[in-house]
Amino acid sequence: MSSTSISQLMADMRQLVINLQTRERATDSALAKSQIVSDKISGMKEYQEEVANMNDCWRMQGRKVLVAGLQHENRQILQLQQENRELRQALEDCESTLQLVMQKHRDVVTKFTKQFVLPIRTSPAQSSKKCETSVTEKIVNLSRLLDECLADGESVSNHDQELIARLTTENACLRELLNISTCNDPNITRQFLDRTDSVGGGQPKCSNGPIAVKKFEQSFGGDSLPSFHSPTTPSLHRRTFYSCTTLFDNRGDIRRNSFLVLMKKVPDTVIKKSAKSHAQKRKQCVKNEFH
Repeated sequence: MSSTSISQLMADMRQLVINLQTRERATDSALAKSQIVSDKISGMKEYQEEVANMNDCWRMQGRKVLVAGLQHENRQILQLQQENRELRQALEDCESTLQLVMQKHRDVVTKFTKQFVLPIRTSPAQSSKKCETSVTEKIVNLSRLLDECLADGESVSNHDQELIARLTTENACLRELLNISTCNDPNITRQFLDRTDSVGGGQPKCSNGPIAVKKFEQSFGGDSLPSFHSPTTPSLHRRTFYSCTTLFDNRGDIRRNSFLVLMKKVPDTVIKKSAKSHAQKRKQCVKNEFH
């Protein structure tokens, strides 16, 4: 009986030890878990504290920036107010100066109006006499100018008519001489051109018809020229004209082309008609100016 009780006690003791060991392990695990939880809680508290500190810092910085911006804007507002006051003062000064200038201008204008209006009101007869005298003087001057213009136009037209008549006679004489000389000698045109170049310095003159005729006669040794009115005159004219044109075409000079123009006969009636029409046109222009 004693052995059974001892074995029972030993078994109970062994079970108790096992239970204690299991409970000890459970307590250890609970302590570890509680330590972990406490560490987490402490970390969360520290995080909240840091976040609160950071928020406080950011709030302070934002306020500083806002205060600095407000101060800058306040300074700008003060500057603008000062400029506004200065501009108002300048505007008032400009208005005052303009008022003074306009007042002086009005005074000067009124003074001039009084000076110019009074004589007209006092002496209308004198003003009318002055106007009449000025008008008569203008009319006299205009009539004198018109007389001078008419006299100048008549003198110019007479001079033009004389010049045209002289040129027509010289042209006809030169054409006849050239035609006659080309009938006698085909190379006479070239000799005539060379002689005119040597006499006139390289430029022929159209207004020295008699002198050219005398020199042309002297070139033949003073012999009398052949008669121009002969039965064979038209055929000779044709031959001489064609020979002259061929000669002038072979020598391409502007002076020789001008001789071709001289060879073409223009009737004197046409020249006289053109001169008369020119004179009539000049007189008509003078009359229009007079009217």
